[in-house]
Amino acid sequence: MSDVHVDTDLSAYLDGELGPADRGRVEAHLGTCDRCRARLSELRATASLISRGKMNCDLGSVLT
Repeated sequence: MSDVHVDTDLSAYLDGELGPADRGRVEAHLGTCDRCRARLSELRATASLISRGKMNCDLGSVLT
C-alpha cells in the first residue's frame, strides 16, 4: 500500500474528471489500498442516493 492516499482525487475520479495520467495513478492505488477502495465505495453509494433523490436534508438546520 502506498503511503499517499488518493482521497482528494476520488470525487473527480468518480465523476470522470481526471485526465488519463491521474486516472491511472488513482486506479493503481485503488488496486492496492483497501482504505481508499472503501472510501470510493462510500462515495459511490452517496452519489447513488443523491441521484435517486433519497437524501433530503434541510441545509439550513445543518449549517446553523
